[in-house]
Amino acid sequence: MSKEQEQGPLTLWRNGYPTACLDTEETSAFLAISRSVLRRLTKDGRIPHTRVGTSLRYRLVDLKAFLEENTATDRQPDKGTQNGTAKEKQNEYANVHYRTHNNERV
Repeated sequence: MSKEQEQGPLTLWRNGYPTACLDTEETSAFLAISRSVLRRLTKDGRIPHTRVGTSLRYRLVDLKAFLEENTATDRQPDKGTQNGTAKEKQNEYANVHYRTHNNERV
């Protein structure tokens, strides 16, 4: 059995050894978010973490669970709009703006 099969489909390596934890920079890259967003999610308790001395570490299994829990399966309307998406509102405004500037009746 290979090392990849023993560790599962996603294994990260550091200094030639498999690692189960990522630091802040690695975690933000893994999740494709900024470090400030990661800090906010950590502070809000949405992403579990472990403190090693003064450093934060994030377990890979917790990050995978976070992604699974927060993966959308269907598109929901943007928050802040009640009737459709923000893009639809923007298009509606653009159409009205265009018609009024071209002396058309609205």
